[in-house]
Amino acid sequence: MSENCQKATNSGEQVKKMKTEVTNCFGQHLVKERIEVQKENPHAKVDFPKALQKWNEQTPEAEKAELKLLSKQEKIEMGDNYRKKEKRKSPEVMESEAAAVKEYDCERRRKERLDLKLKKENEKYCSQKFKAILAKAEDKFETVVMENAILEKEYLDLTSENSELVQMLDVEGKSEDSWKSKYKALFEEHKLCKKTV
Repeated sequence: MSENCQKATNSGEQVKKMKTEVTNCFGQHLVKERIEVQKENPHAKVDFPKALQKWNEQTPEAEKAELKLLSKQEKIEMGDNYRKKEKRKSPEVMESEAAAVKEYDCERRRKERLDLKLKKENEKYCSQKFKAILAKAEDKFETVVMENAILEKEYLDLTSENSELVQMLDVEGKSEDSWKSKYKALFEEHKLCKKTV
């Protein structure tokens, strides 16, 4: 059994998961660094920033190419386990999915067209209804304006009649006052007559 496969022990200890992805060349470099660090101290961990700096500055291209080759070899060793969890679809399944997507898309477009048509019809109906309501309101407005003109004319007629009546009352009041004053003067004169007799 290779390292990539699951390892089970008789005592039921921890089971190592099956590896389905390949470590890239930088990952191979980190593995190499970890091995070097653990030779000195088994409990030590790799200092990632230092390993990255070493990768960028100190690692020659030849060594990088060697690590790329290790990565490719690991992929070959994995065989069928490489990306095993990813489901590969057959051409028939892909065609059926494409047909389903196309059908869904057609249905969605049909619904959008229907919604647009209904919206336009609704707007047309609403605009017709609004125009009818507006026409009724305009008719009411015209009748109110006509009634207002008639009432204004009646008001002007009544105010002119009222002013005439007020003038007549003033004239009658003045004539009454003059009669009263004449009568008073006559009465006074008549009083004097009685006193002399």
